[in-house]
Amino acid sequence: MGLQVQDRRSTDIPSFVNSTPVVGGGFVFHTGGKDYYTGLRLLHISNAHTQSSNAGQNQLCLMLGVRY
Repeated sequence: MGLQVQDRRSTDIPSFVNSTPVVGGGFVFHTGGKDYYTGLRLLHISNAHTQSSNAGQNQLCLMLGVRY
């Protein structure tokens, strides 16, 4: 669970303070000297009906990385 504070309003998020729940997962692949990882994360930004409008935003994040 997260909290977002913004300095201006937008059409889909009219509140200055919003909740940002996140769920996700991923995998790490160990190969010799390097580790490769991939993951998927779903983020929802919403004012939790503290304002009359609560369209919110859903964001899907794909993560790829190499650790060496």
